Amino acid sequence: MKRRILAYLIVFLLMTGVSAGTMRTYAATPRVMLSEYSLSSDEIYAGDTFTLDFKLTNTSKNTVMNLKCTVSSEDGSFLPVDSTGSEYVAEIKGKEEAELSVRLSSLKSLSAGSFKLSVRSEYEDWNGSYEVTDTIYVPIKLKTDVIISDTYIAEEEIRLGDNIEVLSTINNVGGADIYKVKATIKGDNVAETTSFIGNVSAGKNGNID
Repeated sequence: MKRRILAYLIVFLLMTGVSAGTMRTYAATPRVMLSEYSLSSDEIYAGDTFTLDFKLTNTSKNTVMNLKCTVSSEDGSFLPVDSTGSEYVAEIKGKEEAELSVRLSSLKSLSAGSFKLSVRSEYEDWNGSYEVTDTIYVPIKLKTDVIISDTYIAEEEIRLGDNIEVLSTINNVGGADIYKVKATIKGDNVAETTSFIGNVSAGKNGNID
């Protein structure tokens, strides 16, 4: 009878988390995650400054404390403006969220494409400390900038009704390639004419004839 009671007692202790005189507490690990974000502009060009607004949600039932959130890029594509890129939140209660904002500047040397931005959250609760990193991809565009130069008329003498040849150069001084370029010439007493140049790479030029 004593052995049966002892066996029941051992099973009861194991089910309640008590073993060898020690009470164990089983609690869900808090999980803070990036739940929503937005950029201050729909189009971000290399060299632009923009604001990242985002929300961190505590998906667990436990309150988390002393949360430090750092926004950064490993390759230095984005740099914080007027801050270190880190924000502090005293606590986020279970199932609640915190709204944060960081201002960033993109490098002028970036090419067109999507670049990774990391959001690292470090926080703690009564059971320990935790760290999690979420990733955002920021699309970068390149600005186009064109200059027309070296414009002149080939003919030395022009009479009413003559066909004339106008020569010029289009210079792509922006960071992006431009495509299907056309040049239109028009003016008083001149018939409007369009010349097709084609594609012009960044830093290159095309001829208008």
